[in-house]
Amino acid sequence: MKKASIFDPGIILLFIMVLILSATGVFLYGKVRVNKLERAFDQEEPVPLMLIITDGEKILTSQVFLYQLSTGKGALIDIPANTGALLPGYEKIGSIETLFDSADPQRYLDMVGGLSGLKIPFYLIMNLENLSRVVDLIGGVETFIPNPVDTEIDGKYILLPSGGFIMDGSKAAIYLRYGDPGESESEKVSRAQSFLKSLLDGLGNSAQRISNPEVAGVMEESLITNLSQRSLVTLTSAMEGLDVQNMVQLRLRGTSRSVDDQELLFPHSDGRLLRETIVQTINSLKSEEVLSEGDLQVALEIRNGTSVTGLAGRTSQLYQSFGYDVARIGNAEENYDKTVIIDRMGNQQAVKRVADVIKCNNILIQTGIEEFEDEIETRIDVLIILGKDFDGRYCKE
Repeated sequence: MKKASIFDPGIILLFIMVLILSATGVFLYGKVRVNKLERAFDQEEPVPLMLIITDGEKILTSQVFLYQLSTGKGALIDIPANTGALLPGYEKIGSIETLFDSADPQRYLDMVGGLSGLKIPFYLIMNLENLSRVVDLIGGVETFIPNPVDTEIDGKYILLPSGGFIMDGSKAAIYLRYGDPGESESEKVSRAQSFLKSLLDGLGNSAQRISNPEVAGVMEESLITNLSQRSLVTLTSAMEGLDVQNMVQLRLRGTSRSVDDQELLFPHSDGRLLRETIVQTINSLKSEEVLSEGDLQVALEIRNGTSVTGLAGRTSQLYQSFGYDVARIGNAEENYDKTVIIDRMGNQQAVKRVADVIKCNNILIQTGIEEFEDEIETRIDVLIILGKDFDGRYCKE
């Protein structure tokens, strides 16, 4: 009897087919992963990207970057690491930083997504050492320091002059790490956001250099990210069109409270105001007439023209959640049936946006309105007098 050959042609053919199918699967998976960011930029909605910088142990800044490629408009939304929430899996109230794991940040991203109402598919995480490498890789970042930095960190004396200059990697790490005792929380957030704006601008300016595979490889090694090397090149190329000057800067606002010896920030209305602000911002980013930082630099005065105690204060928190500066609150001299918004700045578009926050259509221009002229000081751009039609969030028809 003839002995069967161990090299059965059918088995060999089957083996080759399995290899081909496996190779095709790996290729298609890689293709999908590589083109993930490119496809996201092709969508009509802004692309969310989580930017996190740590000192190796704690989060120094945690920001959601929204970018609409078609308009070149972007926004940074500060989500403090000490934001208080009910932590899934812990069944207790604590800071969302408790959920952060740089090796697997998904739980943290899900929590930020719940607070912001955004699904965050991409992230970039850097410690200070790798941030320094990235900054040096793009030739530094342009920074303006209003007050000189004179401090000591880890026994080293640090001095950074005030004014505008190009900051290298080591100085950038110091700038994000130090804390000025006289610096308010909003100033600290603004400083971090201004730095990130300069960093994103620098990435865009260095896009051609980063397109070099060797440089892109160094960039990839310096980041903890779910973006492929090709996607990082896509990101930096996209930053070439970013309108840095008109980027919107927002931050989560809330009430500070001590819990288990931790100072936690609990969002106003459980984050509802932040989510509404983000929806409004997204609509602006998709429009050519984007909400710019200049539109938010409007000094508001809010007066309570009702018998509801504390209404002006609560409305002040609402406008601050949308990034507005509320210069003063108080009570009107009489009660008003309808809320009135008085334009003193002559910028109809900016005043309309102020009115849209509470859905008020009763906008008046100061000129010719003599009854208000004695009540308004020059530095107030918009005066809001709340009437009985205001339910604490919107004006009723």
